[in-house]
Amino acid sequence: MGSTDHRAGSCVAEKRPASCDLCAVRERSICADLGPRELAQIEKTMARRTVAKGRAIMEEGAPNDSLYVVVQGSFRLTKHLEDGRRQVTGFLFPGDFMGVRATPASAYTAEALEDSHVCHFPHKFLDAIAADCPGVKDRLIARGQTEYHKAQDHIVLLGKKTAEERVENFLQLMARSIGRDVDGDATETPLPMPRQDIADYLGLRLETLSRTLAALKKKGAIRDLARHHVTLPG
Repeated sequence: MGSTDHRAGSCVAEKRPASCDLCAVRERSICADLGPRELAQIEKTMARRTVAKGRAIMEEGAPNDSLYVVVQGSFRLTKHLEDGRRQVTGFLFPGDFMGVRATPASAYTAEALEDSHVCHFPHKFLDAIAADCPGVKDRLIARGQTEYHKAQDHIVLLGKKTAEERVENFLQLMARSIGRDVDGDATETPLPMPRQDIADYLGLRLETLSRTLAALKKKGAIRDLARHHVTLPG
């Protein structure tokens, strides 16, 4: 029977995973470097969690004691300023993970953009696995480096690029992350986040984002635009 986790104000159903061999994102996550013995250990101690749309799996300032791998769905990462304003700092999709132990407290809040599934690894258990499997530690270090480079790119995007460049870069990033080829000459990309989230992430007003999307469609940089997906030419 599943249990409910009330930590950080979240509400998630927890259950033991099916065989890790069947996981759709295994080759893109930290588990790619695990052998049969390590996978058997994980299946005994790791839990699969379902996070309902709009609920948090991590909250800024809460203890950072676990790592989560996104198996299905998507998450929005946010930070809150002292005056109550919110800044969207990123989005996570299947294969991404959050909760890399760089600080004792979580640096952001992670909320599900849709009903999502994650695998939950307590850090104390992950440390033991990493000691026996250097590939896991290497992936965690690489993830930390990736987050650093993404933060640097985001600073440049907000400080130096025009609204059109910001939106184009964002759509290209989404296409690389979760897009799929259509008829060999276009990429259809889901946009599970609200337009306001995109505007916040890009440092734009909502009306500026809307005008920029319309302008990109008019000039052919966007082939089709709907509320929750966009099609880009190949």
